[in-house]
Amino acid sequence: MLLSVGIICPQKAEADTTYDTYVPLTIASGYNADVIVEDETPERINGRWVVPTAVPFDGDNEWANMALCSATVASRLNAPAGHPGLPDDGRIEFTYGGGQPYVYQLGDYRKANAVQVVSNDNTQYELVFSTPGAYKKLSFFGASGNGTMLFTAEVTYTEGDPTGNLSFESKEWNDSGIANPDGINTCRIKIATCGNESEDLVGRLDSTYTPSLYHFEIEGLDPTRLVKSVKFKWERDTLTRGSAARTNILAVSGVIAKEAPSTPTGTGSTDATTDQFKISWNSVDGVGEYRVDVSTRPDFSNLVVNNAKTTETSYDVKGLSAGTKYYYRVRAVNNSGQSIPSAVGEETTEALPQMPTPNASVDSAAGKITGLTPNGSYTINGVAYTADANGKINISNEWYGTTISIIAKGDGSTRSDSLAQSLQIPAKDGAAKTPETGDDLNLGGIAVIMLLSALSLYVLTRKNKKLS
Repeated sequence: MLLSVGIICPQKAEADTTYDTYVPLTIASGYNADVIVEDETPERINGRWVVPTAVPFDGDNEWANMALCSATVASRLNAPAGHPGLPDDGRIEFTYGGGQPYVYQLGDYRKANAVQVVSNDNTQYELVFSTPGAYKKLSFFGASGNGTMLFTAEVTYTEGDPTGNLSFESKEWNDSGIANPDGINTCRIKIATCGNESEDLVGRLDSTYTPSLYHFEIEGLDPTRLVKSVKFKWERDTLTRGSAARTNILAVSGVIAKEAPSTPTGTGSTDATTDQFKISWNSVDGVGEYRVDVSTRPDFSNLVVNNAKTTETSYDVKGLSAGTKYYYRVRAVNNSGQSIPSAVGEETTEALPQMPTPNASVDSAAGKITGLTPNGSYTINGVAYTADANGKINISNEWYGTTISIIAKGDGSTRSDSLAQSLQIPAKDGAAKTPETGDDLNLGGIAVIMLLSALSLYVLTRKNKKLS
C-alpha cells in the first residue's frame, strides 16, 4: 500500500478567528530516513524498513523505539483496540483536550519520511517545501527517544536574506509534559525483552509505553515573505537518558495567525494576450493590501511573479511567454500577516501567429531553391539559412535525390516558426546510383571503379597463365 502525497493547496473562504490555521507542507527534499513500517514483518536494512526473506525483526537497537506503524502493519500486529496505526493518507489531525487543531502531512510510507538526528551530529539539514507560503511560524511533528535536543535554525525565503539565529527544542518520547494527542491512531514498535520472537513487534499506545510523538515550533519568521525551506543543526543535548538523545522529524506545517484576514474570493483572469493577462478578485473587509503569485507550475515552486504587492483588487501580469499555461493565487494582508491563499486559478496566454508555411520550388538548372521570402530566415533539415535578395537558396550537394524539410523562422515576439514544407530535390541529371544505397556517383568515382575493375581482371589473367 503506497501513500500518495500530492500538492496540498488549502482553500478557505473565511479565516478561523478562534485558532491559528495549520497548513500541512509537502516536503520536496530533505528526508534522510524511513522510520514508518509498512510491511507485515519488517526489518530495517540500509535505512529502510523492508520485509526480510526469513529473518525476524531482531530489535534494531537505538531507533526501533521510535519507528511507527502504518495501518497495514498495526492491524497485523494486533495493536491495542482503537489504535489501528497511522492513517493511509498520511494526514495527521489532532488536538490536546479539544483545543487548537493541529494538522500535519507525513511523507510517503515506502520512501524516506523523516530527518533522523542523533547527538553530536554536526550535519546541517534542510527541508525544502514543494509550495512556498507566508507563515508566522513553522510547526514540526516528530518522534524522539533518550532525551531532548536543542537545534539552531534558519528559514529561507523566495526572495531576500534568510531569518537566522532561530532555535527549537525537541521533546523526549516520555516527557511528562506531553499529553497524548487526541485522535492520533498509531502504534509504536517496541523491542520485546522476553526473547519471544513472536512478540518482537508490539503496537503500544498506553500509559506504560507513551507514544514517541511530539510537536514544537519555530517563531520569529518574516510573515511578509514566502518561506521556501528551513535549515537546522544539532546544537547540544538538553537532556540525555542513556548513551545519546535521538529524534526523527516527520512533518512540518506552516502556521497562519488567527488574526490574519479572510481569504480573497472570486479570483479570475481576463484580457489574455500573447504576453499578459489580468487577475482580479473580491475585496476583503478591512484589508488595504494584497499579495499575488504567478507560476508556470501548480505548486508555485518557480515563481514568475513572486509575492507581488498591490493595493488594488486586480493585477496586470506582464512579460509572459506566448502559448503558456500560468497558475495564480492571491492573499490578503494585515498587521498580523497574510491570509490563506485563494483558490488557484489558471490562464493560458495566446499563441503567437505562425509564419506562413513555405511554398518553395526547385530550379534544377540553376541549382537553387526558389520562391522564398527575400532575405528571409529559414531552417532546412535543422540548419539555419538566409534567402538572398531574390528569395533563393543554393542547393547543397547532399540534398540531391532527397526530400528536405523547410521551416520559415519567426522572430519569437510577433510570429512563431511555420509548419514544415517537405520538398523533394531531384537527383542530378546523368548521375549514377550506388546499387546498395542509391547515392549519386560522380564521374571521378565511376572512373576509379572502372580502373580498379580493369586492374583486377589483369591480375586474374596473369595468375591463370602461370597456372597453365
